[in-house]
Amino acid sequence: MITTQKILTICIIFATIFVVYMLQEKKPVENNVPIPVSTSTNATSTETMVLTVYLQDKEVARVSDCRVTKKATFEIPKTTGVADASLKYLFGEELKKFGVYKSVSIENGVAKVLLADEIGSLSSCESGHIMGVLTDTLTQYPTIQKVELYGPLGKIEF
Repeated sequence: MITTQKILTICIIFATIFVVYMLQEKKPVENNVPIPVSTSTNATSTETMVLTVYLQDKEVARVSDCRVTKKATFEIPKTTGVADASLKYLFGEELKKFGVYKSVSIENGVAKVLLADEIGSLSSCESGHIMGVLTDTLTQYPTIQKVELYGPLGKIEF
């Protein structure tokens, strides 16, 4: 016969396993898939480089925090515009449903990301997803400490 004490013990064991699973350090995802990044005057066709971006961790987003990201790396043609290449990738894949990337400017440690169109109304999870991915990807570069998002009408606030 199952007693209340046994049920309580089983619940505590499952809760402990769940907490340990959620707190374990996520290992980076390594992808060596070439991605399409438009070539520019600062790219060469013979040399490549590794581009690192941060994508939403879908497992964590489903249960708790939409801002949590995980690392992904790709081999691309060498470029000096790594922030631009990162954003082209993100808005071509991970963030394409939220807007069309136009450009980025970096001034005084702030990356100002300009979209070609305005973002419609978003849930708090969607806005957290966008800013988590953009912030984690761009602040990996030593010249960027903060990220701001802009549309044609000005700064986008979440």
